[in-house]
Amino acid sequence: MIKSMTGYGRGQCSAGEWDVLAEIRAVNHRYTDINIRVSRQLMFMENDIKKLIQKSVGRGKIDVSISCERRGEANITAGFDETAFKAYIELSRRLADDYRLYSGLSVADILGLPGVLNTGWDGMADESVLSEAVLRCVGKALEELITMRSNEGRNLYANIYECLEGLRAIVDSIKLKADGVVAAYKDKLAARIQEMVGDTLLDNDRLMLEIALYADKSDISEEITRLYSHRKDKGADTEY
Repeated sequence: MIKSMTGYGRGQCSAGEWDVLAEIRAVNHRYTDINIRVSRQLMFMENDIKKLIQKSVGRGKIDVSISCERRGEANITAGFDETAFKAYIELSRRLADDYRLYSGLSVADILGLPGVLNTGWDGMADESVLSEAVLRCVGKALEELITMRSNEGRNLYANIYECLEGLRAIVDSIKLKADGVVAAYKDKLAARIQEMVGDTLLDNDRLMLEIALYADKSDISEEITRLYSHRKDKGADTEY
């Protein structure tokens, strides 16, 4: 069955307190090009996601977007890195002494310094549970993508088949006319020569030579055979 190269699929699943959404878009491409965008919690799964997609998609440019969102109240944890904080204070004092700068730091300033405040989720879903949900979502999205590509492929096949049927009718007409071209040329050439020479006898050998040369130049049997060959049905797994 012919498959289109374009399509879209969407899958949505849940794992504990997490909702996962996967979207896959595919367009035509000579090779397999898979681009995956995931949220921070799912970066460890990129290789598994890519392998799953490669099993179902032969080629094309595949854009994958996966996100996970926590339901209910978020239990956020915060940690203070005292070592990083002391390093900032020491740097602040040194800059103030060396360049006569004001060195006052507020609490907001301190919490906004990179590396001083570390936040995270308390009780984040187990990796195996989240992984299973993500792969399930990707599987659903792939099913929708493949279905869309197959449906569009059937439409493409029907359109191509219709065009080939029209081509066959044209080639049939050309073949019928081609079979009588040489005979018609022979009669036309003989009549013109006879008109020119009047009652003089025609050189039949010369006439036949001219006809043979014309027949060779006007032979389109090879082209007709090649056109008919394009009418044959192609393999079932072709992708367009």
